[in-house]
Amino acid sequence: MKIYLVRHGETDWNLSGKAQGQSDIPLNSTGESQALSISEYFSDINIESIYSSSVQRALKTASIIALNHDHEPIINDKFLEIDFGALDGTPLNEMRSRFPEFFDKWSSDPTTAIFPESKETLQLLQSRTWEGVGELVKRHKETDNILIVSHAFAIYSILCRALDMPLRNYGRLRLMPGTISMLEAKKNPGKGFIDTKWTLTKLNSAPSKE
Repeated sequence: MKIYLVRHGETDWNLSGKAQGQSDIPLNSTGESQALSISEYFSDINIESIYSSSVQRALKTASIIALNHDHEPIINDKFLEIDFGALDGTPLNEMRSRFPEFFDKWSSDPTTAIFPESKETLQLLQSRTWEGVGELVKRHKETDNILIVSHAFAIYSILCRALDMPLRNYGRLRLMPGTISMLEAKKNPGKGFIDTKWTLTKLNSAPSKE
C-alpha cells in the first residue's frame, strides 16, 4: 500500500506568514497552480481513493487532483489541521509576544501544550489523524494507492507516528504548501494494523520543481 500525503496548495495566509489552523482560507493563484502540477503528477498513477479535510484549501486541491481520476474526493475530517484557537490568523513573528504563557509551555513540551481558546494538543491531533490512517488501511487492499490532502501539522503527526519518531521532533521534517510525501506499508499476514511496517519514500516533493 502507498499512502500519498499531499499538503494543500498555497494560500494568502501561507504567503504572509500567518498561523493557519481550522480557518477556512482559500487557495491563492499560486496554490491553484501547485494543485494543477500535483494533478498532472498523479495523472498516470492509479489512485484508488482521494481523501481530504473539509476546509476549502484542502478540498479544492483534492478536487483538482481528482480531475484526472474517476472519483470525487471523500471528506474526512480526521485529517483536518490542528485547532490553533486564538493563534489562528496571528502573524508568526508576533505569536511569542502575544501568547507568552502558551509559548513557555510549548518550549517545555510542544506535544502537550494546549493552544489558547482550543482544546487540542499535538498529542490529540496525532491520535485523531492516526485513527484516520488506521481506518483507511483496514478499508483498502494492500495493493491500493490512496491519497490524502491535508495540512502541515496533521501530516507531521502522521509521519512521526509511522516512523516511530518522537512527536516533539516534528520540526526536523519540512513540508511546504503544494508538496507530496509518501508512505509505503506492508501488512504482515495475520497481524493487526499496529504491526504494519512503514517506509518514508518521498518527502516534501514539489512536482513543478522535479
